[in-house]
Amino acid sequence: MRALRFIKRQMVYVIPAVMLLAAMGLRLEDPSFLQVFRLKLFDLYNQLHPREHQEVPVAILDLDDETLARTGQWPWPRSKLAEMLARVFNAGAKVVAFDVVFAEPDRTSPKQAL
Repeated sequence: MRALRFIKRQMVYVIPAVMLLAAMGLRLEDPSFLQVFRLKLFDLYNQLHPREHQEVPVAILDLDDETLARTGQWPWPRSKLAEMLARVFNAGAKVVAFDVVFAEPDRTSPKQAL
């Protein structure tokens, strides 16, 4: 009788521990059926509770031939780029990214004259 009670008490801890280890093993192994289930569940959640669309205004500043003719051939002095950057931020930009390579020091920089 005592042995049965002891086993029952131990099972209260053993069964949840085994279930937890099995769940952790499945999560670490991440089999394809579990991936599909997780993605389907995510799709269902997004259908039931879709996020509200928020406008995220994006502006692209493109330097065309007219700009190059008016301002001068590329590469521009970094002081000119800094001036342009200040104007963009003053217009309300939160983030600015440059899609150019600044591989070498600015040859027109006042620091280069020293």
